[in-house]
Amino acid sequence: MAESGRSLDDMLSRSDIEAVIIAVSIMPQPELVKRALRAGKHVLSEKPIANDTTTARELLEFHATQARGTLWGVSENYRHLPGAVFAKEQLSKIGGAVQTFSVKLFLRIPDDDRFLATKW
Repeated sequence: MAESGRSLDDMLSRSDIEAVIIAVSIMPQPELVKRALRAGKHVLSEKPIANDTTTARELLEFHATQARGTLWGVSENYRHLPGAVFAKEQLSKIGGAVQTFSVKLFLRIPDDDRFLATKW
């Protein structure tokens, strides 16, 4: 149980908090996004936005009904694409050309990892 004044609802009711980042597993995420938007907070959440398309569509429709000016962004890798395109354009201006571009990330994830074992 949350301490007095430290619950999610307490945080969402604070006027000095304008935005929240929601980084939880996929199943509870849609309801938390709704709660934050209802409270008038800007939201950045993880992808995917829901575990199925029906829930995702409902969440998008819910967002559309909220007060204008309340932003909801989804953390997505494509948001970095304009920077890569700009870098390519600048390189070509000085006579260079992108020969190859690659990003690789290797992590050891144990078989009993709690996130690997989730339904989503």
